[in-house]
Amino acid sequence: MKRILEVKKKIGTLSKNSKNPFYKSQYLDLHSLLEAVEPLLQEQGLVLLQPIIDNKVYTVITSPEANLLNGGFRIESSIELPPETNPQKLGIAITYFRRYTLTSLLAISEKDNDGNQLTEKPTKQRLTKLGFDFLISDKSTKEDIEKALDNRIMETEQRVVLTDLLKTK
Repeated sequence: MKRILEVKKKIGTLSKNSKNPFYKSQYLDLHSLLEAVEPLLQEQGLVLLQPIIDNKVYTVITSPEANLLNGGFRIESSIELPPETNPQKLGIAITYFRRYTLTSLLAISEKDNDGNQLTEKPTKQRLTKLGFDFLISDKSTKEDIEKALDNRIMETEQRVVLTDLLKTK
């Protein structure tokens, strides 16, 4: 864990560098996240892997010497993918989940320009995982997505996914 501590000390807080023009919000894109994290992991002799296994996106940080005999070092995080048959929607989910699992695993902080959203009292219901899974499935309509975007509280990343999906419906 000392090596992870050294990585975390150097990462600090990352700035959101990409804009969602539709919602005028910002987010840290996966490419920039990997550019910031991978060199620091490599300096510590650690390897980052992000495989998809059994319908889950994993982020694994391990040491090259790790094996079944000596144990070595390994930490991981995973998120189950929603059932999806549309390759484009699946690709979007994989990209977002790669970012989520990596930022979660290393507890990466992002500068947030939407801080007042956290202090406002919600007047709308939060979008559930089941609701989100339905909206990104082939069963949802353009109207379903528009209604959810207008009437539900959701994570910025969910909003970005639904906004992108709306363009394809």
